[in-house]
Amino acid sequence: MQTNATSKAQPATLSLPKSSIQDFTDNIGHLPEEHVFLFDGIILGICTRGYVRFKINYKEYQVSSNETFIILPRHIFTIIETSSDLQLKILQFSSDFLLSLPTSPNFDLMRRISSCPCVFIPPEDMENLTSLCTMFHQYETKSETAIQLQRALLLSIAFIIATSFEQSPVCEEAPLSRQESLTKEFFNLLLQHYSVQRNVSFYAAKLYITSKYLSTAVKKVTGYPLQNWLNDLTVIAAKRRIKTTTLTIQQISDELHFPTASSFVRFFRQHTGTTPLKYRKEK
Repeated sequence: MQTNATSKAQPATLSLPKSSIQDFTDNIGHLPEEHVFLFDGIILGICTRGYVRFKINYKEYQVSSNETFIILPRHIFTIIETSSDLQLKILQFSSDFLLSLPTSPNFDLMRRISSCPCVFIPPEDMENLTSLCTMFHQYETKSETAIQLQRALLLSIAFIIATSFEQSPVCEEAPLSRQESLTKEFFNLLLQHYSVQRNVSFYAAKLYITSKYLSTAVKKVTGYPLQNWLNDLTVIAAKRRIKTTTLTIQQISDELHFPTASSFVRFFRQHTGTTPLKYRKEK
């Protein structure tokens, strides 16, 4: 099912195991227009057919057959549009998984990925990636041997993709305008403080500008009001806590710095159409 988004829908957390491969194709058709995800680790997307158009933070990208993309930790991933014949596999590596690797982070490669997160995969490498993904699903048991095999397969997939990025031409970013630079700095702050700070004035003060100027810059660069970004990420933080912890609604409200539990419930209902307790009970 192809979607063509014209408005922002409510965000949701990307719920995956600590390290896994998920065939996302079957889920794409059921996503609302502009579905927002946020994850603490690294996300890899492998497109074997069709195309998917998406945003990372506020920048728009598109990958098609034989292309892949990487989303670095704590970046906002928004699916905008998908083709009817899309075949997409999503891999995720949690922060714990990444920290357990015996190699040091390649910061030069990380900077390249941040500038150009999409890359073409040669057909022979794409064939190998597809085979490795198939093998991964053949070991979906909880035995220690199966877990170690899946770990090795994930690392093999990651190394193939990393090699493609290393061999690709270096992207040269155009100089940023003042508003683009402020928006980039705002997102850096937002991804650090969104779970506890929802006031525009906080971010404006950090950037030594007025709230009005910051709001105008973000709206012009992203096409989306600044306050909506704050609300969306607060909802993501709330949904994650509701679904993945046993915290009470009062405790979640306190963690997210709402003045009262009732104000948190009103906020959540306003932006999701349901209450926190009903959302927790949903499958």
